[in-house]
Amino acid sequence: MCKGLFGKGKYHAVISTRKTGANENVLMALACEGTLKIILIWIFRKKIDAFCKQIETKPFLPDHNRGGNIEYRYIQNAIIACNYQGYIFYVLVVGIVLPKIFYSLRDSGYNTVFDPYVNATIQVKRKRAGPFNCVVPFNAIDSPYFEIVAIYQALSASIHGCIIGSVDAFICGIMCHLKAQLLILKNSLRTYIQRGVFLMKQDNHDHEATNAITVLKKNDNTDEVGKLPLILQKYVHIAVNEIIVHHQKVIQLGQDAEETFSLLMLVQFLFSLSIICCQLFQLSILTVGSAQFYSMCLYAILMLFQIFLFCYRGNEVMLHSYDIIDAIFASDWVIIATKTQKSLLLMMTRASEPIRLTAGKFVFLSLVAFMSLIGFADNLMMIVVPKPEEVLMNITEMALQRISIWTEEQ
Repeated sequence: MCKGLFGKGKYHAVISTRKTGANENVLMALACEGTLKIILIWIFRKKIDAFCKQIETKPFLPDHNRGGNIEYRYIQNAIIACNYQGYIFYVLVVGIVLPKIFYSLRDSGYNTVFDPYVNATIQVKRKRAGPFNCVVPFNAIDSPYFEIVAIYQALSASIHGCIIGSVDAFICGIMCHLKAQLLILKNSLRTYIQRGVFLMKQDNHDHEATNAITVLKKNDNTDEVGKLPLILQKYVHIAVNEIIVHHQKVIQLGQDAEETFSLLMLVQFLFSLSIICCQLFQLSILTVGSAQFYSMCLYAILMLFQIFLFCYRGNEVMLHSYDIIDAIFASDWVIIATKTQKSLLLMMTRASEPIRLTAGKFVFLSLVAFMSLIGFADNLMMIVVPKPEEVLMNITEMALQRISIWTEEQ
């Protein structure tokens, strides 16, 4: 049913072109996912605040006397990785919103057609579709109300997307800091004897420290391995105990992160599975070159980027926690006291159970889980996608139409 007004040889009709479908359902799912993330962050805000304060205290802070300047580099790299992830997310969000608002504002709202029954040109006035579905308490068909609503929708979607990106960058930033602490631990296991010499100098044992350095140089230049002086062994034992305490606190930090963000990761996995499936299905039926096609491509890239980073960071934490065992074995454990060797052996036994982050205790965050998620989403898409011959027929028809258009233009 449409309303019309006859003019001079023209018929002006007002019709609606708003369509709701899987595309809008995907957008709704993304909005729900982001809202749930924000709610969970607000619920666990006290734990997150305590977590942030904890990593600003010893032994998590970089210490030049423990491992040198490389510890500052590890922390700086974690901060840079967190920031770059947020920037990439913001760029993708803007890339998703811009095509929608561009095509929406570019639409004049009129179609000109020829009606053979009245032998006249008809101007059809359409209800222009905004960038996103939105209910407003006034008529937003004509200018400038339509432009105001479109800009409002674009700004709202951009702000919402940037907030979600900040939450994801924060969570992955915590994983990056866990990785940085594990790298600091591995470096400390290579330098705990030098740390013992530094502790000796702090206690004004400069002469003994000089003799200890001589013994270390002798062990480096010959095949003979001699035990360290007894006074240095005492300080090396203190340095190793500091490393063990640091390792235990890093493990506790990982367990706190697991308890805090496990439910949020489960929400991410469930929504990502359904959204990626719908996006793949939409890409199989959308017209190539349309605004919806490009927007859905960026949506798919964004969702894959989200879940990949979580799985990649979790995989890195797990692998570097395994590497603690190799770092202990590669250290100079043969020249230290027996009780210190036993301490390192206990640390090695504890490191055999790595730090693992999960999604709701169901699946570990790893690259294997990421590939399984993609494969499962592809299998679900194949259930609802049209038959292959129908898809091939549609692609062939579209290709023939494109060829005919290009031929006419030339």
